Amino acid sequence: MNICIISGSPRINSNTIKLAKAIENLAKEHHNLSLIDFSKCDIPFESQARMEKGKLSDFQQNLYDSMEKAQLIYILSPEYNWMPSAEIVNFFNQMTGKEYTPMWNNKVFALGGVSNGRGGRMPIVHMGTMLNKVLGIMHHQSFICPKYFEAYNTPDHIDEMGNSKGVDAYDKSLNNFVEIPVLFAARWAKGE
Repeated sequence: MNICIISGSPRINSNTIKLAKAIENLAKEHHNLSLIDFSKCDIPFESQARMEKGKLSDFQQNLYDSMEKAQLIYILSPEYNWMPSAEIVNFFNQMTGKEYTPMWNNKVFALGGVSNGRGGRMPIVHMGTMLNKVLGIMHHQSFICPKYFEAYNTPDHIDEMGNSKGVDAYDKSLNNFVEIPVLFAARWAKGE
């Protein structure tokens, strides 16, 4: 299965990239993975420019290609004042038009919110609302997996390379977040 993992934090070495690497570590043995790190994001904000599909930067084209070939897409965002990152919101604004349909159609999405303290839920709620609107308005045959992940106290549970620090409850929840969307995507691909 082709899986795309999007780390939606603009910060270098963020907690969100740690979670993305942890997912990559757990899934890489059995799946083809691409990891998109938004610390390299160059998607312009709407007030700066409107993107054109035929003129994408290397980062934008890699994001498009990775999502287009994926059956399962994990979208992870840090929690900034109970919201997803501005870069993730802008990504939804800029890359959800008809010309970007292959990125969004026939996919299973899994959402995660990341916090260095107690939190992570609200970015999932907001991203879910935005993504459901996109999928519904554009008539895409995709859905959001009901299994989401609130990555709380992330520095206490995952190291810089995405390796577990041995907290059993966190590891179990993370494993479920990796495995359950894979099962949904496999069933979706078969048409069951």
